[in-house]
Amino acid sequence: MLISSLLISTLFATFTQPLSMGLTLIAQTIITSYILFKLTKMSWYAYILVIVLVGGLLVTFIYVAVLMPSEPHARRSLWSLPIVLPTALLLVISSSKSFTNNVTWASPAIIYSKSSIIITIILITLLLLALIIVVNNTYSLKGPMRSY
Repeated sequence: MLISSLLISTLFATFTQPLSMGLTLIAQTIITSYILFKLTKMSWYAYILVIVLVGGLLVTFIYVAVLMPSEPHARRSLWSLPIVLPTALLLVISSSKSFTNNVTWASPAIIYSKSSIIITIILITLLLLALIIVVNNTYSLKGPMRSY
């Protein structure tokens, strides 16, 4: 999984169209959340990560799609081939052992332990503050920033 994440990250640098970049970001988000789920054994954290990142990606994609004219995919030059080929070769040659088989599993209760409770409280406070700021910045009476 880690190698496929690396492959998708290198492929992202080769794309120029917003649609293909968005699809690679969605794939990267799903792989990252799967690795995070396997490492922490907390499905809610990986699920929230996917929801937040895909939601932000959809908002960004809507803005780009409105502002950018639709153009057909152009043929790319072969400058990206030296980047993608070694990564694909590494994916094929790599051993069949999974990344998650060699990791010691962390308990989900580690977030709420005495040593990390301060970090957890700070993160919860930051999320609450972000929620309050977003709610105060959105006025339903003023409408969208740009009328369509």
